[in-house]
Amino acid sequence: MQRYNLRQKTESYLGNLSDLEQFANLGKQYIFKVGVNEKLASAWVKVISAEAEVIKWTAESRKRATIKDILEKNKPDDKKYIATYSLWSEAGDLAAVSWYQIWEPGAEELDKITTFCEAERINNPIILTSAFRVAADFRKQGLAKKMVTLTELSYSSYLSQKLDASVNIIFTLETDQNNEAAVHTYESNGYQIIGEFDQPDKEPYRGKRLLMVKRHK
Repeated sequence: MQRYNLRQKTESYLGNLSDLEQFANLGKQYIFKVGVNEKLASAWVKVISAEAEVIKWTAESRKRATIKDILEKNKPDDKKYIATYSLWSEAGDLAAVSWYQIWEPGAEELDKITTFCEAERINNPIILTSAFRVAADFRKQGLAKKMVTLTELSYSSYLSQKLDASVNIIFTLETDQNNEAAVHTYESNGYQIIGEFDQPDKEPYRGKRLLMVKRHK
């Protein structure tokens, strides 16, 4: 399958599902898609949102937990430029989802990101945030790492036509400090921990939430 040039394929982000790339992993074929529709939302709710491990590690598990909420929150938006990605098996099963958007962090997070940018001499940054979910049947196969790589390339390409050339893209995400698999995946993709924050409203309390960051090269 030919990989699309997203600079010429912005319509891929405006609804439905569009194929971006096909690849093999451990002898199985997968299709990487962009967009959101009822098929994706239905599969998302069925195999990801209600899954125990997803709920365990999600700060606000009620978000994106219904078809309506997914369709409303994941639509492209002029202000945030939301992009929704999904990974499907050749058999048509949803393996993973992720979403990206421009982020306006709170004061504590912004202070940590500012310190990082100053240390790295990054001028005129734009801060992005993302989240990833992998279905239970597709974990421990290296798909999360592959998904991070594909989504970063695709989203940065998508934004490149909307942003001034002087803008430096900063990828950020948050994860639980005890979610060792997620932390390892992100660190292996070049993210570094720049902040730790309490989760006073999380029950049961499991520890701190990590702010991780990566400069897009």
